[in-house]
Amino acid sequence: MQTGLGTDLSALGAPVVGTVLPNRAGSTQADRYLADAQRVGSSDEPNLEAIAALRPDLVVTTSFEGEPDPLYEQYTRIAPTVAPELSGGWRENFLIVATVVGREADARRRIEEIDAALVEIRASLQRQGTPTVNAS
Repeated sequence: MQTGLGTDLSALGAPVVGTVLPNRAGSTQADRYLADAQRVGSSDEPNLEAIAALRPDLVVTTSFEGEPDPLYEQYTRIAPTVAPELSGGWRENFLIVATVVGREADARRRIEEIDAALVEIRASLQRQGTPTVNAS
């Protein structure tokens, strides 16, 4: 289970009742989009009892190289479960997640907004000359 799924779903307006904590500290994106979601363990060790207690309508997890999440069968005992394979770039993965909850149009709109912001940022950086960069 990945925190990124919850942030994508929340960014699309899907109500996220529970999420795992990221395996790395300081995920401001998760904090921003998942402030109201209950924490149900870590990405490496989701708490199945905590997930079940939330009574979700759907559990979204992932597959990797054709293999579903190792806890997939246990998730299916809690709620209907989907495990799309997210192995593309962020745009492709975002659209896949959006498809799961029927929010493809919202995803395309968000991608257009992000692309427009990137054009603005690029233009601003070009006007400034050589930018300094912080990579975190």
